[in-house]
Amino acid sequence: MSALSPAGIACATLVLGCGESLATAPTGAYPARGAEPLVVEYPPPPAQVEFVPKQPRESCVWVDGHWNWIARGWQWVAGSWVIAPADCYYAQPSMVWLPSSQGSLLYYLPPRWYPKGAEQSEEDQPLERCAEPRACVVQTGGAVNIRGSDSIVLPSSDR
Repeated sequence: MSALSPAGIACATLVLGCGESLATAPTGAYPARGAEPLVVEYPPPPAQVEFVPKQPRESCVWVDGHWNWIARGWQWVAGSWVIAPADCYYAQPSMVWLPSSQGSLLYYLPPRWYPKGAEQSEEDQPLERCAEPRACVVQTGGAVNIRGSDSIVLPSSDR
């Protein structure tokens, strides 16, 4: 019987560790009558690498972290496990350069939840808004785990 080399063990571990899939929010395009784009001064930094905690429960979906334009700068919004609004999809943040009379302008479309089918809705119909997703909250032995994170918030009676 031959022994596995360290490289063989590492490769096998990598392949076996990649077998699990991540439950993510349903995604789709921005509808033509969606959120107004924001003109921003410069592009965001590269995305941050995030640790995805274990899925708190089956009804939770993961929404990746993203950079959000606040006032005159970029602020990181961490990814989280959420309960997606019913019959809605998530339009991920997007950037686009467009020419203008003042040169090119950089537009930012912030992430939003839209009703399924909003991409094909009629121009004259008002676009309904989806409720914001709810945070995944899991009761664990008297403590509350918010969004499946590693932080634990104790009920007020235990403080």
